[in-house]
Amino acid sequence: MKKIKILWLALFAVFAFSAVATTSAAFAEESQILANGATILALLPLEVTGSLLLEDMNATGTPDILCSGAFDGMIEPGGTLGYVEEVLTSGKELLEGELGGDLVECVDDKNVCSSPVDVEALELPWHWQIILHEPLPGVFAWLLHFLNLLEIEELKEVGVGVPTYHIDCNTLIGLVEDLCEGLSSARLWVDLMGHLRGSFNSLLLDESEWGAESEATDCIIGGMGQGLIESPEDEETSGGIFSDPSDNATLTLT
Repeated sequence: MKKIKILWLALFAVFAFSAVATTSAAFAEESQILANGATILALLPLEVTGSLLLEDMNATGTPDILCSGAFDGMIEPGGTLGYVEEVLTSGKELLEGELGGDLVECVDDKNVCSSPVDVEALELPWHWQIILHEPLPGVFAWLLHFLNLLEIEELKEVGVGVPTYHIDCNTLIGLVEDLCEGLSSARLWVDLMGHLRGSFNSLLLDESEWGAESEATDCIIGGMGQGLIESPEDEETSGGIFSDPSDNATLTLT
């Protein structure tokens, strides 16, 4: 446990001041989430339900860790900024991990790790911002960017909160621990059923309506840029569903 904490402090010292990665967009500006077609005027509860696939590309066997659950948080007034407060299980339970973060039990699609695989979300809350890009003339893409608060003057006092997760992988040769952190982004869109969705994937922004070009994270085992965060499938039905847990508001984009 002490070794993991020391390694995390070393990673933090190196990457704490990393900027939000830029995309190939020629144009970008702040945008917003709407509630029932109107600007959000007060803190609005947000729940994002779905699955994420985590992979350290340089880890032995490159396990594909599939996690299902929910992100619970808030959308700030104005609908441009928000944050993830808690990470819940698929049964909407809040479990505490050994490092004091939120624990989700996941599975390894490659069976390198025995099930369940404990994945712990650390450094919560994770703050984000909605950005509208124009990767090609007349083609618009909404992205949810996670933020490094040290780089935003009015938010410095809130804390750092760079998204971080710790993985316990039990293998035939024993326990393997990994820790990945970094800023990434998800593509937002409204599907045919009217659900606001967010998807992490490596598709180019101009390749499809849900391409995200999500940035890779930095991992203790794999190194810089070796941690993948992706929705299980790069297709229109993938990605988490954004909703108001009280069902009082339908969320859209503008």
